[in-house]
Amino acid sequence: MWLGGDERTDEVPKNEFEKRFPVGLDKVYVPMKDVRAAFYGILTLPGIQAPVEWGDRLRPEFKDKLVLTYPNDDDAVLYAFDLITHLKQNPRWVSGTRSPDTIMKAKNSTRAASFTSDGLFPTSNIKISHPVKGSFVTWFQLAAILKDEPQPEGAKLLHNYMLTKSDVHPPQVYPPILEMPGTNTTYFREWMSDRYRIERLGLWFKD
Repeated sequence: MWLGGDERTDEVPKNEFEKRFPVGLDKVYVPMKDVRAAFYGILTLPGIQAPVEWGDRLRPEFKDKLVLTYPNDDDAVLYAFDLITHLKQNPRWVSGTRSPDTIMKAKNSTRAASFTSDGLFPTSNIKISHPVKGSFVTWFQLAAILKDEPQPEGAKLLHNYMLTKSDVHPPQVYPPILEMPGTNTTYFREWMSDRYRIERLGLWFKD
């Protein structure tokens, strides 16, 4: 199971999780839960047209303006760079998927765009866009109970509470995740299953 997509959480802790899960598990989308029920899913520039498609980041006005998370820093970012491996826009490389937002929002920042950050809501100076013709990565966070959990009943109660609703309605600007065009919530998980290839690719980018 992978929880965060980095070097600390990219190995499968086999046989470490409870095999039985709480009331409400049947309401979780099938692609977002383990077949054995061991885990399930929980959780820009003035005067310039905002980038939407992948190729938009290659426009001349974005040269020296991009800020990107290192591909080897996070599996979700590495996934994007497995799709796009050639950049000539002189991006600034940073560690952490929250760092691009922080840098773009900073006073007098010269960086204006990123496709390696996370976020669903625009702010006063950050616009969020999704490809119409291309694709983008989405995935579901995972939750599980360790076999040696010191407070197993409390953990089970928490998971039961988390599943008391069939789903949380998305913000009005978004359709339900399974109806969102341009993405598939299962692809990233499938891609992550080839750990040998991912580690090799991450080291290649790091070098």
